[in-house]
Amino acid sequence: MVLTGIRKIQRALVSSEDDPLPLLLPGYGYAVTATATASLCPVGTWSEGLRSSLTPCQRCPSGLTTAREGAVDRYECLAPPGYGVVYPLPADTTVLSVQLCTAGYNPGWNRAACTPCGDNITSRGNRTSAFDCFVLRGQGLQILWTSDGTTPVRGAIDCWPGSTGMAADTVMFQARPCDTCPRFMTTEQALSSSRSDCKALPGYFPAPGPDAPSGGVACPIGTYKPTIGNDPTCSRCPGNTSTPGAGSTDVTNCTASGIDCPTNRNGGGSWTFSPAGNSYSLLPACTPPGKSCGVAGGQFWDRTDVQQVTSAAGDTACACKEAQTKGHVFRWVDESGQPDRNGKLACVPGAAFLPADPREPTGAGIWVVDSVASSSCWDAPSCWDMCFFCDGSRRYSGQTPAAQAKGLRTFRKIEDNKCDADSCPLKEPTVEQKTFADACDKYVGTATREIHTRLQLVNGVWPFRPIQSSPAVLQLPRPVSGLTAGNGVDQTVAGRMQNVCERCRPGYNTTDSGLNCICPAGSWHSCPSNGGACSCKPCDKAMFCPGGRRQAQNYAPDDQKGLRHSCDSAMVLNEASNAVPADIEKLGLTTKTTGSKRPQDCVPLPGFFLASTARESQKAALCPKSTYSPGYGRIRQCLKCQSGTEEKPTANYAASLPDVSNGKGLRVNRTDVCQVGPGRYLVQNVVRDCPAGSFRTSWSQTIESSSRYCFTCPPGVTTNRTQAINQTDCNVVSPGVLMNITELTSAQAQAGSGSLLDPTVTLCPYGTYFEGGMLTAGVTCKACPFGTTTQNMGASSIFDCQIPPGYYINVTSTSATGEITGGDLKPCPTNVSGQGYYRSGWTSFSDIKAQDSNGTLACTPCGPGILSAYTDVDEIGGGNDTTKLVAGSSFSCWIPAGWGMVPSGMVSDNIMQYSAVECANNTYGVANITYGLQSTPCKPCQRNLITLQPASTNYTQCVNPEGFGYSPNGASACAPGTYSPKGSMQVCMACPAGRTTADNATLQTMITDCYVIPGYGVYNGTNGTAPWDPPTSGLSNAAKANLTVMPCPVGYYGEGGALDSKCVQCNGSRTTQGEMSSSINSCNRCAAGYEYDTATSSCTACKAGFYQPGYFGNDAGGANFGAGLSCLTCPTTLSVYISSNGTEKEFNSTGTTYRTAAGSRDECIPKVAQLGIDVGTKFFDDNTLLDPVTSGSFTDFETCITAACGAAEQCCFVQFDYAYRKNGTGGPDTRKCRYKQMTPATSTATPSNLVYYKMLPSDPIAAASLGKVEAKAMSSGLYARCALPSGWEAPSPSGPYDTDKIGKRLLALPATNAADLALCKKRCDMMSVCWGFTVKGSQCMLRGGFDEMDVRSFFRNPPTSTGLGW
Repeated sequence: MVLTGIRKIQRALVSSEDDPLPLLLPGYGYAVTATATASLCPVGTWSEGLRSSLTPCQRCPSGLTTAREGAVDRYECLAPPGYGVVYPLPADTTVLSVQLCTAGYNPGWNRAACTPCGDNITSRGNRTSAFDCFVLRGQGLQILWTSDGTTPVRGAIDCWPGSTGMAADTVMFQARPCDTCPRFMTTEQALSSSRSDCKALPGYFPAPGPDAPSGGVACPIGTYKPTIGNDPTCSRCPGNTSTPGAGSTDVTNCTASGIDCPTNRNGGGSWTFSPAGNSYSLLPACTPPGKSCGVAGGQFWDRTDVQQVTSAAGDTACACKEAQTKGHVFRWVDESGQPDRNGKLACVPGAAFLPADPREPTGAGIWVVDSVASSSCWDAPSCWDMCFFCDGSRRYSGQTPAAQAKGLRTFRKIEDNKCDADSCPLKEPTVEQKTFADACDKYVGTATREIHTRLQLVNGVWPFRPIQSSPAVLQLPRPVSGLTAGNGVDQTVAGRMQNVCERCRPGYNTTDSGLNCICPAGSWHSCPSNGGACSCKPCDKAMFCPGGRRQAQNYAPDDQKGLRHSCDSAMVLNEASNAVPADIEKLGLTTKTTGSKRPQDCVPLPGFFLASTARESQKAALCPKSTYSPGYGRIRQCLKCQSGTEEKPTANYAASLPDVSNGKGLRVNRTDVCQVGPGRYLVQNVVRDCPAGSFRTSWSQTIESSSRYCFTCPPGVTTNRTQAINQTDCNVVSPGVLMNITELTSAQAQAGSGSLLDPTVTLCPYGTYFEGGMLTAGVTCKACPFGTTTQNMGASSIFDCQIPPGYYINVTSTSATGEITGGDLKPCPTNVSGQGYYRSGWTSFSDIKAQDSNGTLACTPCGPGILSAYTDVDEIGGGNDTTKLVAGSSFSCWIPAGWGMVPSGMVSDNIMQYSAVECANNTYGVANITYGLQSTPCKPCQRNLITLQPASTNYTQCVNPEGFGYSPNGASACAPGTYSPKGSMQVCMACPAGRTTADNATLQTMITDCYVIPGYGVYNGTNGTAPWDPPTSGLSNAAKANLTVMPCPVGYYGEGGALDSKCVQCNGSRTTQGEMSSSINSCNRCAAGYEYDTATSSCTACKAGFYQPGYFGNDAGGANFGAGLSCLTCPTTLSVYISSNGTEKEFNSTGTTYRTAAGSRDECIPKVAQLGIDVGTKFFDDNTLLDPVTSGSFTDFETCITAACGAAEQCCFVQFDYAYRKNGTGGPDTRKCRYKQMTPATSTATPSNLVYYKMLPSDPIAAASLGKVEAKAMSSGLYARCALPSGWEAPSPSGPYDTDKIGKRLLALPATNAADLALCKKRCDMMSVCWGFTVKGSQCMLRGGFDEMDVRSFFRNPPTSTGLGW
């Protein structure tokens, strides 16, 4: 099936941006065409898809197929219903082949083998379930067991003779086992299918009644029946004879004697024999002399066995009590039951003493047993139609040694038809005083397991078969001894002189009286007409010779010495007749051998049957049509041909005896006579009609292979009946087949020739149809009306003519009643008044909804604003031309990019109507041209997003408006201080630090909308001394917007509001209360180092010893720290000292500053600073370098300082010695005051020959123990600069510079420039033992102090040091 639409085909191909090569979808394959398109894989093929190679659909292997089109993998390749998978070995998974389930079933669409119906059960029809399994006509269902004996399984058997099967082929679940025929009935052949086929066994006739016979009834005593059949009566014994019991099967069972009567011995009187006669219902009886059965009692073994009866003549007679029921008669026997003339009389079964016959018996149901010495059993028609059981006994009556002697019993061994002890285990004999009929009647219906060469083992065991009874005849093969005839002599017999034969000539036997010689049975008395000696000659074939009469008296005529009879009508053939066997055999009768004794020894020749079996009327007749006879058996009718077979009409068989003489054949052989006729065939031994679509022309023997099949009609042709007999019967063209009369005739000839037929069939092409039927002329296929077409080739009806998708019938004319009379196919229009049309699906040519004049009614409208296009493959011609397109589905309807489609309501046939519109601003539609009717409305942009034009095609065309920033939830107005350009699709961007925007989206679109915030100003740190006043003239707005903006520092204010707004410094010594001041009014505080003068309303510099740190948020005003209004006094510094005499007087020095306008407390230093405890107690090691105080008086260190330094503007180093523990000139308590004044050096002084003293801060210093604080050399970062005294700069020995005399040398550093000096200060600041350093030339020497007991040293700053630039 071809997909509908190029676009649909293209959708079967998938690709990715990384791999532009199209890939197949699962279930699709590439068609080998110029366009290399893809199509659904047809049934029987599959494709996994997703391959980059142009791979066609793969075919399923080994006869497998798929259940659908578009199979996606090989596991969908399965066996169809009714077929099974064949594997090379049971454990294999590779499929060898797929075969039709002929004896099983399979529901299909799997990979399973056919499930067997059962043993010998066939399947037919769909073969998809067990209900397609049939037991055939004449078969029966049997339940078998698997080899392990645990699982029952169904099977079918051919019903054997004696049973009937199914009347017709039957589903196995409704089948039944073979029905056994009613007792004493059997069938004439196997595979019988009706109870009416059950016929009474020989010796039985069917039980009378309105329904089918319910069983066989034994022929009464005095009657017999030799053949199988449903003759309503049995034949009566001839003459004065009767049978020994019921159920006799042959006229030879009719005897005149066979009873012993009491004699005159022992005073028993003279008893006479009373023959039974034709109407006598009892066995022959004995008439006592005194009309009483009580006489001669001593001659009976058991007198109670005797009963008194009335003879036919009305006389009293004596007979056995069970004469009628068991066939008992009087016989002289010994005590063991064996014949003994000197014994006594006993009632014994008459069948035990029938005349002997040494030949093998023939016919159904014969059981032959010899006398005492041995036993043998002969063949019978079936293995169960006998009174013969495998329980260790033969059930027959008579107290014979053969019945009683242990170990002498024999049993049938089926393989070689001999009697031995292999078939059944030997058991004790069962002896019953019953007739054979009674014995069989007792045991009928039981079952036995027998071995038979024609029976096959079923799961390793022998099947059970029903037992059916038939009358059995016990015969003695010959007398125990025979008389030897002597020469004849004259003797007095009964008062007369008669020639008594003392010894008969060879070949003759004596009579019972011994007075005459007669020919034995099987020979006849022949006296030549030329007077030669008479002799007993063997009886020729086709004749029988019963022998002479044993009761013949002396001088009996020759006809009593032994006659020869023709088998035909028992005609006497004397010497003069010159009869030869061939003359009789022309009449259809013969004997199997010479020396035949009875008319029953006469058998029909092949091709004949016994038309009459009576002695005087015995005749043979030719087998009628469709019957046959192999001959040599006394059959009353010829065997019928097997059901379904018959005689060939042209067979040259004799219809009368003259025809035989003229050379016509006889119906002898079933194979020759019974043939399978034309129109029929043989399958599983059943003849069936050739099914429709096949024929058979010839007659065939059943052994010929040609009888087993019918010829198939040519492809696309069938017959109009079953049992077709000629290829010309193949004259019915199948529906949908394209054929003309010439092609039909040629195909018939080819089929009749038996040659291999061309399997191809030409189907009616697209757009034509044929209903099927006989073709006599012209062509089969007819064109569809109005140019319509068919979905497939081989259309079989005008109703297969349809309008394909994408088309309608353009009506050109109509009848008066409005019916269309003219028109043609037209494709649906694609644009009528701005609307397209399509039509999906196939519909009948007669569908009026698909008919109009312009297609707007017959085709389905796409909807307002929706056009259609030719996108679907035109399915006319099977859709093989993929270049021809139509609007065949709603997929053909399309809208352009940027449009939307929405439902607009229901129209006819419950079809949803759609309409299309161009998407307005701020919405977007489909991204590309979109095919198919589906709801695709214009979609709104996210919150606050806009489009820049109508008919947008994608959400990416939705952008943020100016002044709005984008987020996953849409667009939001930018907050003040942020901005966003239109279409940026970014979050709002923050203005650079120090800038903001107006709270108006229209003024927040770009960075140039970011103006300087009040309190901020543009800044350029590289602009030398004016970083807050960078040049901005001539810069673009963009450049100005990117200038760095910083918060206005303290003392500056910025009004902002422009791209290049600057921070403006407050006038004079004014400052602001903090950073980010935004107005000149914020310059309301004095700068650090200044204080407010209310008199002048201006700020003046703080004097030495005062500082003002600036405004720190203290708005209390006045002389408060951080108020920024008043100068604050530097703090005092308290110094302590501990001498050897204990704690000395504390010294409290006022603070000062090195400059006016000090802006920090850190600039406050003590005016007089005590040498730090870490440094030592004195500056210089050589006291001689110091000047002693010689004038004035000093009593302590304070007066020492005053005396040493005075008011001079000098750097003054003071050393006071308490001298508590020193010896010398002064002695203890002789205090000394030494000092050294040095000239202060300004900042412009050349850095050479200088002393730098590390000034200590004024603030108190955390200190040591005892709660007292001694000054420590913690640097304030400030150094006093003093010139070395003259001579101190000289090196040793002329000067002390390079010694420790002017301070312990700690570290030498370079001092070539200001940076080096800064490093010297930094190093000294970091060393608590450093009190300062000296500079000479290009070297800086860090100096430390010395410790001396009770010495206390100070450094006094010049009184006015603010101008020194320290």
